[in-house]
Amino acid sequence: MKDLMGYYVTRTALAVVVAGATWMAMGSIWLAVAIGLAVMAGFIAYAHSGHFVVDPSRPFAPLRRDEREQAITYRAATYAFIAVMGGLALVSMLNLSGRWASAILLGGVAVYFLARAWLRHVM
Repeated sequence: MKDLMGYYVTRTALAVVVAGATWMAMGSIWLAVAIGLAVMAGFIAYAHSGHFVVDPSRPFAPLRRDEREQAITYRAATYAFIAVMGGLALVSMLNLSGRWASAILLGGVAVYFLARAWLRHVM
């Protein structure tokens, strides 16, 4: 907990900035509070996900990826890139409209996250 205190301070400041920007843009204090809490919950979950090592020599950015996590991220990104390029090539070969591009990109994002989850299980 003490190793992550600087992380919590900086991320709380970021969550407050996001909440303030939401309040200014939308005009709803309740929406701003909800979004600020959701952002902070995301930062806390990120810190305690177990996918990172804590480097106490860097108090404001203590989370570092280890070699295993870097390999998983690289491989998942490669799978997603292949899926997107394959989808775009298929659309081009079949002379389909460009409206498929956003669906293909969304599919690439899904491939990335599914591959990361699968690779964490098998590696």
